[in-house]
Amino acid sequence: MNYKRVFIQNSLVHIIIVAYNRRNIFTNNIELLRQSFKNAKQFFNFEIIAICVLPDHIHFILNPENIKEYPKIITSIKYYFSKNSSVGVSTPTKLFQVCVLLHKIMYKKTANYMTVLLLKSLLLFYSVFKLFTC
Repeated sequence: MNYKRVFIQNSLVHIIIVAYNRRNIFTNNIELLRQSFKNAKQFFNFEIIAICVLPDHIHFILNPENIKEYPKIITSIKYYFSKNSSVGVSTPTKLFQVCVLLHKIMYKKTANYMTVLLLKSLLLFYSVFKLFTC
C-alpha cells in the first residue's frame, strides 16, 4: 500500500478494522477482542472514547497519549487477536483490512457527525458495546 499517515498531537483517531473478505469474526469472538484491547493497553497509553463492534468490522475512536503510537496500537490489537484466534487463516495479515481517519477536535462538524454516526450504531449494538469495556 502507498499511503501517508498523518500525526496531529491531541487528535482523536477514528479507526475501522474490517475482517478480510468481510468474515463474521468479531461478535463471535468478543471476549478475545476484549483481551486484544487489554493487551494493547499494557504496552501503550490510550483511551477508547467509543467503540462499535459489528460481525465483520469494528469502529472505534481512540485517544492516544502519543499520536505517533496509534499505528502500533492497531498492530498490537490485530496481532493479539490473530495469534489467539481460531478462525482458520494462514497468516494474521489475511485477517484484517484497516481504514484510519484522523480528526482534530476543533473541526466540530466532523466531530459532531462522527458522534451522531457512532451513537446510531451504538444504539443498535448496545448489548455488544456494554460487554466491551477495557
